[in-house]
Amino acid sequence: MSKRRRSDDEGGPRSRRSHGRRHHLYIVVDDWTKGYSIYKVDVADFDGESGTDLDSQASRLPGPPVFLLEFPHDCSSRFAAIGGRIVAMRYNDGENAAPVLLYDTATGGLALGPRTPVQVRYVSQLVPAGGRLYVMGASGLYKGEDYLEVLAADEKWGWAWNAVPMPPFTISQLTCHAAHPDGRTVFFSASHDGTYSLDTETSEWKRHGDWMLPFQRQAYYDGEVDAWVGLHRDSADPGVVCSCDVVSAGDDDEGLPPPAWKLAKEKMVCEDMERTKTAHAHGPRQVLPRRASVAERRALGRP
Repeated sequence: MSKRRRSDDEGGPRSRRSHGRRHHLYIVVDDWTKGYSIYKVDVADFDGESGTDLDSQASRLPGPPVFLLEFPHDCSSRFAAIGGRIVAMRYNDGENAAPVLLYDTATGGLALGPRTPVQVRYVSQLVPAGGRLYVMGASGLYKGEDYLEVLAADEKWGWAWNAVPMPPFTISQLTCHAAHPDGRTVFFSASHDGTYSLDTETSEWKRHGDWMLPFQRQAYYDGEVDAWVGLHRDSADPGVVCSCDVVSAGDDDEGLPPPAWKLAKEKMVCEDMERTKTAHAHGPRQVLPRRASVAERRALGRP
């Protein structure tokens, strides 16, 4: 893949961002024997200086980490983000469900949540939306039934698990999800079922059509491009970034055509698939949501 370099005529987004509130990306990495490190990265650093190699620059993590979490390296360990909190959970039969841990990126504090339910061991999707974390288990993995609960903050009792109405699609067919910029709606696309949305305030499901969003797993809303951004689902070359128009969360939009979307002109990640597979074999690399970088917006043909 050709090297991506920043030139002086691309300085607009960086200069505008420098005058506003700084944005940071938190990255969870299993880089020590007893647990995970949480690194804090300034998103502006991804833009680079004039003539710099963005690929090599983005590969370096600033040290030291802002937090060290002693947590086992195994397939039962799972991470997600709820707003400004990083959620860590795992289920182990020998430990009888350890509590959920919540790291607050604003204060640096670590809070104990409720015990992790056994179903978390079998979940296929962790879906953050509306300040909550939805845990979805696929049929056949846990007692032959689909499973859906939500981890949410309660003003009186703190964080707790609550039941949610089951989705009108088979969870094992879920291909992607994306939170809506209205802050309360999350969209889901499932193979052979189409696209649905969940209102996180009313817990009501709604169907939008038999079409599907073009993403693989999670997509993120980027306000600067006013679109969802994520990895493309059906691309023959893994790692291609895709942007998609945001679907209306209105009441009467079933039957409307699918939203317009476009692919990046070059592959943005997974440059070396063998190296990527090797890295995954040694443990999960958990990356929390961020907005699309200048390089990604440029590849998508957006300002």
